[in-house]
Amino acid sequence: MLSFLKNKSLIWLVLATPLYVLMLKALVESPLTPPFWNSSLAYCGYSAATLLALSLSLTPLVKNFPKATFFGLIHRHRRAIGLSCFFYAVLHVTSILTLKWLKTSAIPWDMLTKPFVLIGLTALLLLTLLALTSNNWSIRKLGFVRWKHLHHSAYAVQGLVFLHMALQGGSTLIWGCAIFLPLIVLQRLRLQR
Repeated sequence: MLSFLKNKSLIWLVLATPLYVLMLKALVESPLTPPFWNSSLAYCGYSAATLLALSLSLTPLVKNFPKATFFGLIHRHRRAIGLSCFFYAVLHVTSILTLKWLKTSAIPWDMLTKPFVLIGLTALLLLTLLALTSNNWSIRKLGFVRWKHLHHSAYAVQGLVFLHMALQGGSTLIWGCAIFLPLIVLQRLRLQR
């Protein structure tokens, strides 16, 4: 019954769901206006954070629930989920730059002095490194052990993204807790086993 989860093309179509929503939104709101990019900013940011949490929760789910076939089948697609996370993180940054440009006709470089922005950019740099090495060629060139150590930095990204969201406060903090607290619980359960 769950064999459809083995289909990589189907998984990519599902992972593109936030893009479909943005395309539909573009039919209602012009992509040349700040409201569209304001929505895109939030939507892509939350999508990236959710996909990051999902990719990091798969191993604890498989370890904690070894008989659950569903988690094992989804676990096969961690690379696609991680790359989608990176893609939406890039769209998140593109959205903020476009939004600022539409509002002021310039990119306000002074926003780099805000701690939550610097933390978010650090997370994006780490995600970029992970995305660039999320392929079989990198595993062969680096060797599996070094590659695995490099990809453990995804846990640092997890902390940075949560901090990025927490420092903004309000609903962003609430979403950050909703996305990352279940992951932290799963990770603790795995460590206790």
